[in-house]
Amino acid sequence: MDLYEIIAGISIILSLIYVFRWNHRYSIFFTLIFMIIPVSSLGYTILNKSTALSMALLGNNVTYFGGCYLLLIITFNIFELCKWKVKHWIKNLMFFTNTIVYLCVLTSGHLDLFYKSVVFNPDGTGPSKLIKEYGIMHTVYYVLIALYFILCLVAIIKGFRNSSAVSKNTVSLLLLTMCVTIVVYTCKSIFSFFGILIPLSYVLAQVIFLLIADRLVLYDVEHAVIDVSVQRGQIATISFDKKRNFLGSNDVAKLFFSELQGIQIDRPVAVKIGILKKIDDWIDDVIMAIFGAPMPVKNHELDAYLAAKEMREELKELNKKFVQENLPEIHFGIGLHSGTVLAGTIGAASRMEYTVIGDVVNTASRIEGLCKQYRKDLLISEACYNAISEADKNIKLNFVTETEIRGREQKVKLYTD
Repeated sequence: MDLYEIIAGISIILSLIYVFRWNHRYSIFFTLIFMIIPVSSLGYTILNKSTALSMALLGNNVTYFGGCYLLLIITFNIFELCKWKVKHWIKNLMFFTNTIVYLCVLTSGHLDLFYKSVVFNPDGTGPSKLIKEYGIMHTVYYVLIALYFILCLVAIIKGFRNSSAVSKNTVSLLLLTMCVTIVVYTCKSIFSFFGILIPLSYVLAQVIFLLIADRLVLYDVEHAVIDVSVQRGQIATISFDKKRNFLGSNDVAKLFFSELQGIQIDRPVAVKIGILKKIDDWIDDVIMAIFGAPMPVKNHELDAYLAAKEMREELKELNKKFVQENLPEIHFGIGLHSGTVLAGTIGAASRMEYTVIGDVVNTASRIEGLCKQYRKDLLISEACYNAISEADKNIKLNFVTETEIRGREQKVKLYTD
């Protein structure tokens, strides 16, 4: 077994490892990379084992399948990982150009597009089995390699600058992959005995992509929860690892927590502890607002009602922005209730917070839960209705229903504006 066969075997094993570790959130570009590299490595084995020109050309054609498409797929992968949004028509043009070049490769030995002449060398090994005089399309091929390297370098630089959205560890590994690949291609074009390094560089790329694949799933916060819900913008998601390093967030979360804009990926959030506090308070989809405590406030029911109206107006403005950005609108329900509660500071030394508990709190929560049933964004209990009407005679509230509420013996009258 020669070195080319060993490399091909290693490449196949690495691809099988990828298959067994595959996650549905892996990028399609990862899968294509692990499909193309074993095929290309097999081509080098065929080329090295060839005993005639036809067999050598077959192996050469297979190797160039990887040469033409692998760098293209890696380039697309780097664009995606570095958050560089390239227009679809540009990607299509790149793919079309590479396909034209590969079709010219397939004409080797028949037309002088890729090779002007090609002669079999039985004493050579690997790529040196063929003695070639390059044609015009081979020059185009090298121009494409240089272009992809430049584009990847630009994307990687943009990734380094965008540290709040891209992991520098990932970008560094991508830069290493590209540098090794370009150096190997350059050496191979000058010295034919460097041909063995190309399949070796492919295997190195597989190892690196295996290393970062699982980590990228953690960074892929957009799909960290129920995929469809997040894509629709219905869930705000923020991800931290066990060491409280920030892994990322989706756009919905950034709308609610502006502090997320300044946090770098892979950086601890101890200096941003306020964000963690907010997230703890928002762990469910309900906000509890307290009026009239801890300091007594006159007409606190009216304050609560006016606050609800302001929230409604702010939500209208927010939804206008969502519509402009093709995001779904947000709808809420508010339940207002008033009465005597048990208020105070509870918790442990590591975390203390002021809160209220009691039957009034439970009733307010259940009134809020009825908003969807009655298709109202605001429901007000009779206790609040009486206090609001007395505080401001100009406010007109409308009766909605009288309904039973779990945990209470008497029915509760509900109003809205």
